[in-house]
Amino acid sequence: APADMPAACQGAADAPAAAVAGASNGLSAAGRTMQRCLATVRASVRLQQVATARERLRWRCQAARRARLLANDQCAELEERLQPGHDVAMDEVRDILDGLGVPPAPDELAPMGSPPWLCAVCRVAQRTRGWRCPFRHRFCRDCMVRWAESSALPRCPKEGCGYHLGEHDLQDLRVSAGRLEAFRAVRLEEGLAALQDNNESQVMVFRCPGAGCSAAVVLGARE
Repeated sequence: APADMPAACQGAADAPAAAVAGASNGLSAAGRTMQRCLATVRASVRLQQVATARERLRWRCQAARRARLLANDQCAELEERLQPGHDVAMDEVRDILDGLGVPPAPDELAPMGSPPWLCAVCRVAQRTRGWRCPFRHRFCRDCMVRWAESSALPRCPKEGCGYHLGEHDLQDLRVSAGRLEAFRAVRLEEGLAALQDNNESQVMVFRCPGAGCSAAVVLGARE
């Protein structure tokens, strides 16, 4: 404000300037807060991505062991390298598994240049590899995990497809350990019931009479 302006007028003139300065400082503080929030979110997302990548590599180690590409101690050694804080070792493990020809996880990105495809369950365009049944019906991992959780003995979601998911499918989808154990228990019970109902079977099944006990002994005809 001009020096010869009356004090009252000068105060009035200075007020908007002070208000603008205060608003500017407020916006600056808000901007800094927003930047910190964004940095925190980015760090959290990065940690989640690393954890997911580590989980996929563990699955690939187990897949290599099941395929007998790795011995038990070799698989354990690679999994030891996947402990948190060993990001460089993760790249080494990935290179080893790639060299062995172990397939990537269903939720890993498809090869560069691959066209997107539509998951028939969620109807969302996908860029991951997805899960396929032997008849080439393809679905995203998230949908398949939910599908596997919804039935004791899940089948391929494609209408008319009679493919029953096996234990290896549930392992490929990385379902929870509890779900996998429940699946094994149901399959075992199903197999024992089939043996008991088969009059031409050459084996005998003895079930524990205890309430809630699923223990059983299977004996051959000469045992």
